[in-house]
Amino acid sequence: MIDISQNSNSEIFHVAAAYPLCVYCKGPTRLYGIEAHARLEHIAIHTYGCDKCETMEILLAPLLPH
Repeated sequence: MIDISQNSNSEIFHVAAAYPLCVYCKGPTRLYGIEAHARLEHIAIHTYGCDKCETMEILLAPLLPH
């Protein structure tokens, strides 16, 4: 999820990306890939990896239209 907000007093934009924390060590994860689900329409598979403990996590998310 990406959150983009603008400060009302200036032209400065704040951009923050939210990635899940590792379920094992609670460390930050990195997005490795996004692909469409083979059987479920409008669903994407997001693959995240933790560099700290070298585990992978798969999450399902709505596939956003172009």
